[in-house]
Amino acid sequence: MKSQALSNTTQAINKIETYGYKLFSSSDLLLAKETIKQLGKILFTTEVKVNFGSKNLVTSDRALPLHTDHHAIDYIAWQCHQQTSVGGHTLLLDTTSIIKRFSDDELDALKQIDLYEHKVFDQDKSTHPLITQTESKLFNIYFSFWLVNEQDRSHPAVKKLTQLIKISKPIKFKLQPGQLLVINNRRMLHGRTAIEGNKERHLTRHWLKAI
Repeated sequence: MKSQALSNTTQAINKIETYGYKLFSSSDLLLAKETIKQLGKILFTTEVKVNFGSKNLVTSDRALPLHTDHHAIDYIAWQCHQQTSVGGHTLLLDTTSIIKRFSDDELDALKQIDLYEHKVFDQDKSTHPLITQTESKLFNIYFSFWLVNEQDRSHPAVKKLTQLIKISKPIKFKLQPGQLLVINNRRMLHGRTAIEGNKERHLTRHWLKAI
């Protein structure tokens, strides 16, 4: 029984590494929580609800453009407790294929573009590069258009990136109560459509750092 559970967890992690995300059904909640435990340590948890009049996009009812979260976070998990009657669809975009459309020179240019970073953890600096490369030659992306300074927004490589994101067709679905979504924050952009209807939407978001 224990080996079967371990096998299921391994399969779930492999799917996240292969596709950049995994959506767990409400019947797989124990598997989801074990997968999260194996993926990393929870550094920060937020209850995501509509705060009427909020200037913070995350807690507003407005649409949230595709972006990544804090650069130090490897994975993000959302558990859905309640969903709004209209809107609030989750959007996901894998940047792997987008990165492949850039030349080496363009990628080098993106590595020199620093985005503003909110200070959440004590060791945080005020900026972080848009693109970084791992020792295994994988590219990590840190992107939120509103965190790019005005001067860099006109850079050809940044304009190309924002255009490719704009014309992309993200995965779109609506999280249902009991479901849990895990994504690779180094690779996947996420967003949401505007929260409409009764606006009674409640997600718990966990930021994970890989072990």
